[in-house]
Amino acid sequence: MGWKTKATDAELTDVVPDEHSPEHHLEEGAKSPVSASEGTAPGSCRCCDPGPVKSYSEVGWLSYLTFSWVTPLVTEGLKRQVDLSDIPDLGDREDSALNVHRLLRQLERMERARKSHPLLRAVVLTFWKELLIQKLWILATSFLNVVNPLLMQQMLVFQEAQNEEGAVLSRGQVVAGFAAVFAMILKGLFNIVWNMQYGFYSQRVHYRIES
Repeated sequence: MGWKTKATDAELTDVVPDEHSPEHHLEEGAKSPVSASEGTAPGSCRCCDPGPVKSYSEVGWLSYLTFSWVTPLVTEGLKRQVDLSDIPDLGDREDSALNVHRLLRQLERMERARKSHPLLRAVVLTFWKELLIQKLWILATSFLNVVNPLLMQQMLVFQEAQNEEGAVLSRGQVVAGFAAVFAMILKGLFNIVWNMQYGFYSQRVHYRIES
């Protein structure tokens, strides 16, 4: 993670040329010339083009749920070799410096209070919200798994009612049977998004603690 220092506009003007100036393009073209086979003219730079890759903390909720924010990176990888500048940035809550500062502050408190296992206590106190969300997520998953047998029961009842000789199903039975079938399909699609989001969130929590 790079660190950026603040400077005045006058200092930046003296040191760094304007990104959209001809001098900047000439300097970038001289430093890293690109062949014509890659589709970029000499003297141009990719930094002036609006990059499609964003951090997942800046995308919309639909893009976040479906992971469509990764699509521009995959598409770009099919055209050329991607580098570190193309990788989406981490979210603000995955800032290593911020998380280390939070952890050290709690660790100092535990050591001053002479608590047993100060590091373990500091980790729990620092990331208790993330750990609680993980446990609640697992608990919610257990409750959602109970829905599958209930839907399966409705489907079997509907199927057996159809197999009875000379049986005429009522409108309510037909609606309940088809509703159970569609609910089972929607539940499967929901499980895909649910499990993918849980895995992604678990990796983020793991990165915060390990950083």
